[in-house]
Amino acid sequence: MATSTLTRRLAKIAKQSGAPKGTKTAMFDAFLKAAAPQIRSAFRARHDDKAVFDVLGDFFCLAQKVDTEIPLVEVSTTEHATFIKSQMPDQAFIVDTVLLTLRTL
Repeated sequence: MATSTLTRRLAKIAKQSGAPKGTKTAMFDAFLKAAAPQIRSAFRARHDDKAVFDVLGDFFCLAQKVDTEIPLVEVSTTEHATFIKSQMPDQAFIVDTVLLTLRTL
């Protein structure tokens, strides 16, 4: 599925579901538009649009409560997946390290 198609579908879900509590709709819509191209196709293949929307909503809420100087990591699981949500100053390095570690398991 093309990123523009995913973006439109996420915008449609956002219109139906609304933005996370305490969030301006325009800000959340802008986040969805910016985040959609960053989602890997392997993730999209395993999750329907609603699941992608829910994960992005969780990330959005996490990002709003983060102090950029203090690392924050949250782990959640579902029946079929584990989500590691993190926000820290050296994010790119940490993501690469986690991915390399997971590949060795």
